[in-house]
Amino acid sequence: MSGLLWCVKHNCSITGSGNKIRRYYVCESLRRHGRKESDCPSIKKEALEHFILDLLKQKIFTLERISDGFKYLISTKQTEETNTQNELASLKARIAKLMKEIDGLNQGMIDSGLYPQSTMKLVAEREIEISELKKQLSDIKENKSHTVFNFSGNEEKTVRDIQQQIYGILDNESPDNQRGFLRYYIDKIKISGDSMDIYFKFHDSPDNSQELVAGVGFEPTTFGL
Repeated sequence: MSGLLWCVKHNCSITGSGNKIRRYYVCESLRRHGRKESDCPSIKKEALEHFILDLLKQKIFTLERISDGFKYLISTKQTEETNTQNELASLKARIAKLMKEIDGLNQGMIDSGLYPQSTMKLVAEREIEISELKKQLSDIKENKSHTVFNFSGNEEKTVRDIQQQIYGILDNESPDNQRGFLRYYIDKIKISGDSMDIYFKFHDSPDNSQELVAGVGFEPTTFGL
């Protein structure tokens, strides 16, 4: 969990250290200056990680929080779909208007038998704009095809399935995969004395920066070497 852990007392990171037999997390102040300037305990790696992962399951990746995030995702995707449809309609309307103007200009030249450069320039300008608008239409449709989100299943079951998938990552994945997953959701885990503050975020959420104070049961002296 190096990169996530933070020592409040010395305002520095807490990183992993040790060897194959003894692995632990240590405050960078202690690492750099020694016990004379830092009294932070070294914390057993396995014990601290187990405590934090259990805490995340109990306090952060709850059914209620996952459900809120899922509902927000659905609402956001629906809004995006409405905005996309409105943009497509606007582009199509502009193209239709330009084509009508081109038809009018061409008909005027045919009727008069005259083809002045100024009128032909107006036609060319509109044709260029139509080409650009059609490219925009194509790009939007292509992007839309890659971002289709359609949910019509059982929301409660889906939320429970998501929670089980998260638990599977926290319980069974390799440390590297766990770290990558946690860094997506956790900003920082601050450790101070016998308390722990976890700053977490859910990307694309209306409330993407929250603080969870979860000090109950955390005792550095118990986890220390």
